[in-house]
Amino acid sequence: EAFIDELYALHCAIFEGVSREAFGRYVVRSAAERTRIQVFRVDGRAVGYAAIHMFERRVAGRRCMVVRCEVGLLRAYRGRTRFGTFLVREVLAQLVRAPTVPIYGLCCAVSPATYRTLVRYAEQVWPRWDRPTPSELQGLMTELAEQFQLCMVDPQRPLVRDVGWKTRENEGEIRRWQATEHPAARFFLEQNPGYGEGHGMLMLVPVSLWGMTCSLMRLTLQRLRLGWARPRVLRELRG
Repeated sequence: EAFIDELYALHCAIFEGVSREAFGRYVVRSAAERTRIQVFRVDGRAVGYAAIHMFERRVAGRRCMVVRCEVGLLRAYRGRTRFGTFLVREVLAQLVRAPTVPIYGLCCAVSPATYRTLVRYAEQVWPRWDRPTPSELQGLMTELAEQFQLCMVDPQRPLVRDVGWKTRENEGEIRRWQATEHPAARFFLEQNPGYGEGHGMLMLVPVSLWGMTCSLMRLTLQRLRLGWARPRVLRELRG
């Protein structure tokens, strides 16, 4: 209960629209077969969290594992993929435990930042702005959304579902998203214009060993770039 209280207080600083009871049931007491939560702390204070859940499901008569995640980070600590290695490691562990069981990541993103980040690091993400979604994957996404009771908001936008989580954004962040030219962010905003009302966009990530290896390599390269850039920026500031 103390852990839920701590995480929920942090959650409320990042999102709105979710009760403590729903948060505890959804994030901490998940009905998943396996749940792991990592907390990012600064001087002992929680400033971010990532929860990953592994659900066993049957799709088209075949057993599969469905990965779902919740990630929250205070504004001051954003801009880096702080939980990427943790999430990749957990999925790789599932691949090792059951290498013949298909794994799908199912996300209902309530922020363009989530979609942009997944497209940057994941080998496959559907839907995409640059190509149509294969019909079998579209059907799989829809079936899983129904199993997880993610209700459709508008029949004209079948990928948009009612989540209820609203990311707290200031006016500057809203203006930056409205002005962005990033193709992934633009696609998300076009598909899910009501994300500020707690609407999420369905996303499917088919998981493979090769894909997770590529994701881990991209994360490592990004960290190396950031590690190289920081001293250079400091030198320029001092100069």
